[in-house]
Amino acid sequence: MIPFDGIVSDGEALVNQATLTGEGVPVRRSAGATVYAGTVIEEGELTIRVTQNAGASRYDKIVTMIEETEKLKSNVESKAEHLADKLVPVTFFGTALVWLLTRNITKALSVLMVDFSCALKLAMPVTVLSAIREANAYGITVKGGKFLEKIAAANTIVFDKTGTLTKANPTVHSVVSFCDKSPDEMLRIAACLEEHFPHSIANAVVRAAKEKNLIHDEMHTKVEYVVAHGVKSTIDGAEVLIGSYHFIFEDMGAAVPLGTEQKLLAIRRLACGGDLY
Repeated sequence: MIPFDGIVSDGEALVNQATLTGEGVPVRRSAGATVYAGTVIEEGELTIRVTQNAGASRYDKIVTMIEETEKLKSNVESKAEHLADKLVPVTFFGTALVWLLTRNITKALSVLMVDFSCALKLAMPVTVLSAIREANAYGITVKGGKFLEKIAAANTIVFDKTGTLTKANPTVHSVVSFCDKSPDEMLRIAACLEEHFPHSIANAVVRAAKEKNLIHDEMHTKVEYVVAHGVKSTIDGAEVLIGSYHFIFEDMGAAVPLGTEQKLLAIRRLACGGDLY
């Protein structure tokens, strides 16, 4: 685990930032990149120049923010408390006035009995707590009454989709073959190499092969892992590469067969502009 916020001065690694972003896919970090406390290095090594000491990191600020938001009250609660506080001297003045006019302690105490300042202070928090409990019954977590007011006034809601509307773990959507081999055969070859590494995408490939009952016995030579790029090996004398778009096409100089360029562009669009794997 990375203990402090800082800037990478040397090295290269895959960093899992799920504690901050919810995204389960590790990201590549090299010299010049910023890393945050609480994130985890899955593969590789980094030398980090610390920029924030303990208590001032992004992770610590998020923890502090959560602790403070739990103490926030709604405006209605605050107004009710202020109104109740203003009623207290009025109630005592009324009690004293009744006693002076009637000299009857019972009548004076009756003024205190009908005072509703305590009811104001109790009613609003109980209402908010009831609403939070009701939301919790539907699997919704509310940090405080202030946010109930905010959501009531909102007309647009923007979601951080990772882990909220989507799963944080990658899965295999489809397999597209650019050669004469079938998609299942390509998946079998990929799973054969990927089973040697604990990468989240590698796990997704192996899991997809298992779901299709594809047997992927060892058919390759030694597998070489290139940190934050991919893997390469040899099968029957032919080089096999698995990795990101920049690794396959830019670093290793691979090319898709002629006539299949449009298929590659369609896949990249399907990936929403992400780094194709």
